[in-house]
Amino acid sequence: MHHQEGIKASDLQELKGQLLAMLDHPQSMTRLVATYNFPIVMYLMSVYSLELLRLQQCPNVETFNKFFDYMEDRAMQVSWT
Repeated sequence: MHHQEGIKASDLQELKGQLLAMLDHPQSMTRLVATYNFPIVMYLMSVYSLELLRLQQCPNVETFNKFFDYMEDRAMQVSWT
C-alpha cells in the first residue's frame, strides 16, 4: 500500500494508465502523469468524465467553446506558488 494515500502502488499505476488512455496517450502527458498522486489522478479523471458527459448531453455547438470556461473563473483558480 502507498503509505500516504491508502492505495496499492499497482492500483495507482492502473489508474494512471486509464487516465492516459482517456487522453489518447499524449506523449507530452506521460511524464507528467507518472508524477501524479492518487488525489490528482482521481480529480483529473472526474473532471474529464463530467465534461465529456456535459458535452454529450448538450447538442449546442457552442458548448465545446465553453468546455473549460470555469477554469477562467478567478474564484476557481488556486495559486500553486
